[in-house]
Amino acid sequence: TATPSKNTNKWPLAIAASLVLLMGLTSFFIFQKMKGVETELQLVEQKNTLLEDTLKEMTTVLSALESENKVMGDPNTQKYILKGNALSPDALAVGYVNHKDRKVLLDASQLPGLTEDQDYQLWADVEGEMIDMGVVQKENGLLAMNYIAGAESMNLTIEPAGGSEHPTVSNLIANVYIE
Repeated sequence: TATPSKNTNKWPLAIAASLVLLMGLTSFFIFQKMKGVETELQLVEQKNTLLEDTLKEMTTVLSALESENKVMGDPNTQKYILKGNALSPDALAVGYVNHKDRKVLLDASQLPGLTEDQDYQLWADVEGEMIDMGVVQKENGLLAMNYIAGAESMNLTIEPAGGSEHPTVSNLIANVYIE
């Protein structure tokens, strides 16, 4: 009997080794591609989260603007200009009062800057008693202030940061009589 040659047994082994090597290389390239796709997916997810957060912020701002527009555009809303006095001639604020809906908005964007240890504060005069309507945060633009029934005037003072329980009348910088 003839014994098979050693060379004929090597061909199937060489083919099998080549296939295993080819499969290994293909698997490596697929793995690398998958890592790249995972990285891109993470970036897309981060951008999506950022876009969702931005959308939430913009929705909140839009809602606030719509609310402000509703108050300012309401025929029951009256506009009052608080002009600065001799103590602060450059001071200017605009109050919007709606007695029907019991709402007050204040545009404080044109008030002069204050030191860090000071804030503006709005007061309502009701039969000679000054009642706090709120501390004015100038950088916020239009502010919702407390509505005080029976107010005869709105008065703006400069107070220590955070506001005061009682107005510092010597720091009264603007006022306006209201109906």
